[in-house]
Amino acid sequence: MDQNDQDTGTGDVLDGTPPAADTPPVEAGGKPDDAAASSGDILDTPTADGADKETTKDVLSDDDASGDEGVPEKYTFDVSDELKEKGFEIDETKFEVFSEKAKEMGLSQDQFQGIIEYQYELQQEAQQTAVAEWEAQVNTWREDAKVDPDFGGENYAANVKAVGNMLKGHTDADFIALLKSPSPDNPTGMAIGNHPVFLRNMNRIAKVLSDTDLVLGEDVQKDDATEASLRRMYPTMYPKSA
Repeated sequence: MDQNDQDTGTGDVLDGTPPAADTPPVEAGGKPDDAAASSGDILDTPTADGADKETTKDVLSDDDASGDEGVPEKYTFDVSDELKEKGFEIDETKFEVFSEKAKEMGLSQDQFQGIIEYQYELQQEAQQTAVAEWEAQVNTWREDAKVDPDFGGENYAANVKAVGNMLKGHTDADFIALLKSPSPDNPTGMAIGNHPVFLRNMNRIAKVLSDTDLVLGEDVQKDDATEASLRRMYPTMYPKSA
């Protein structure tokens, strides 16, 4: 977008338009059988009606659980289409480290998969929150610039144009890119070009640089308006009788 367009309050001023959380609780796999849970404390359940065969089974055993239970020989991770669309990628080094930790914890394949997915969701939420907070901060800068005593007010549009022209004429494209907000096309942007302090000082520099354009040599033809401006700005350079 042309730098000389007026600001509408939504993009960069100079455009003229405006992470690890706790792991989730892991439910214990399996459940006590119904006979053991029917009366008294679980560990004191009496054996009767041929239930002796059940006394050798741990109460919290996964033997009766259904699904993919138990610690696998090697963990895998199935990247769903939804995760692919979100840009999820496996970091092989971190994956191996977590796999070893998961074995120590005795996680099943399903639990291993679930924890990774949950952790990724938390990271996404944290990133979205950070982006929203940053955008709010930059918008605050933009609004402050509009009312800045030295830069904003009735001269805001003219000052934006002056700063934009000065930067375009005296800096390079890489510097201007840093001043703008980050985006897919401008990932290194820092949005500092929207800060009122930056704009205020760049505007002062722009005025100094623009003043030199009026200093003309004696051999240059000057119209009446230009000479009148020079007389007002540099009265000591002209004889009083002239």
